[in-house]
Amino acid sequence: MIKTITESDLDTLINFIGYGNLDADIWFLGKEETISSSAMMIDRLQFEQVEDSTKALSILNLSASDFWNTSLNGNMQGLSELMLKLSGEKITGPKVLNYAMEHLGKADDASLLCFLLPLPVTRETGEDFQKIFPQYSSREEYLEEIRPLRLDFFRQLVASYHPRVIIAYGKDAWTDYKELFQDYKLNANGDFMLGWSAETVIILCDNFTSAELAGKLDELFSLIQKNSLDIRMDKRSGSDLLSKAEIARQQKEIARKAALAKRKPARKHNPADPYCVCEYCLGYETD
Repeated sequence: MIKTITESDLDTLINFIGYGNLDADIWFLGKEETISSSAMMIDRLQFEQVEDSTKALSILNLSASDFWNTSLNGNMQGLSELMLKLSGEKITGPKVLNYAMEHLGKADDASLLCFLLPLPVTRETGEDFQKIFPQYSSREEYLEEIRPLRLDFFRQLVASYHPRVIIAYGKDAWTDYKELFQDYKLNANGDFMLGWSAETVIILCDNFTSAELAGKLDELFSLIQKNSLDIRMDKRSGSDLLSKAEIARQQKEIARKAALAKRKPARKHNPADPYCVCEYCLGYETD
């Protein structure tokens, strides 16, 4: 039986960022995760906004291999190989596997694994998106509503945390990435797109599992080396993750924007609800 996601549950799910460390110098940005069943959506309600992968494994009751192969849609090996290259390590099968199992997505690691769209795609067939998420009439409505909100959200995150390098992977999401990073003057660079600001280098590439990227990790590594400032690959001791107060503020802001987009604010003010989207809180009424 499919459990329906409540409004409160949805607030938690749509504010999820990813796994690892927000203060890391290297961010990997994918389009969205995949999960094996809708039941795991309920388990994910226990996640922090940025979760440590070890804790995620415990919550989901999965092995590291099963978790990463599903969640990252097969990109685990390529991400681990690139991180080893950046660490100056020799690439071997055991080292790649060890990095994926012991370092990838950890709260004190040198990278952040984040996702543009917050709700994972299920691999089960015959499931009705609207039955799980009654807040949306279809997955298309969810995408139409959440996409612009997440683009704004990630712009704010980048401006707050200033990662050295953001590698946005998956050509099927390049249109979204180009809009997200429109201020970085992205230009074609071989099979990649490259852009930068004073602090952050943006690289768009294909999925790490694709034939197009196969054999081109050295080229991607070279782009990072040539265009980015010094990258810290040691254990982090930087800023804390977002506070609970800041998470609540962001959740309320997303709820407010969603209500504004639909033009369906609540009629009555609920002072006990931190996410109240009544006409007064939305600014339709000034007193």
